[in-house]
Amino acid sequence: MTTIVAFKVMNDDEQITVLAADQRSSVNGSILSNAINKIIETDNAYIGVSGSQTSLHALTYILQTHVCNFNSVADVYESMTCIMTKLVENHHLLSKSDDDYMYIALPFNCVIACKLTGRIFHVCSGREVSELNVTSSGSGSEYALGALTMLPLSNVNNLEDYLNRLFCVVSEYDTDTSEKFTYATVTIGDNNAQD
Repeated sequence: MTTIVAFKVMNDDEQITVLAADQRSSVNGSILSNAINKIIETDNAYIGVSGSQTSLHALTYILQTHVCNFNSVADVYESMTCIMTKLVENHHLLSKSDDDYMYIALPFNCVIACKLTGRIFHVCSGREVSELNVTSSGSGSEYALGALTMLPLSNVNNLEDYLNRLFCVVSEYDTDTSEKFTYATVTIGDNNAQD
């Protein structure tokens, strides 16, 4: 399982969007690795994926070989529908039964930070797309949202220290979340994304 979190914050007098993910991979409580990068970078977005490693690898491949747009709710929905079709037809992650395969769920949830605008989108397995200022996904999502309310976002002076505190809190309550994390930032109003 995993914890993905995204939020907007003031940092050094700039408003930024932050997307962060823990690095643990586990199955049924058994830790497989604490060094998995669950954030995929595309030309126009950072995507944090909560789901199986197979889904993460297949999604990474699809995003490297197909152009997807993540600038608006409609773009994200259209891109996720295309990705779902590729998962069924090319990667066999989902079964194609009759003509109903377009209505089956994605094998993952994800949080997207658009590089162009800093907009945050949460995509659930049913391909519901929401635009939010703060969101979280994965097994530790409720703990992450709780930690975000307890750790003030008003002016973060050191982003890495803030994220370290956040993931320490989440990992204390969710054993499937690691204290180790990766993150990406987008400066809002600037077209240059930063890692």
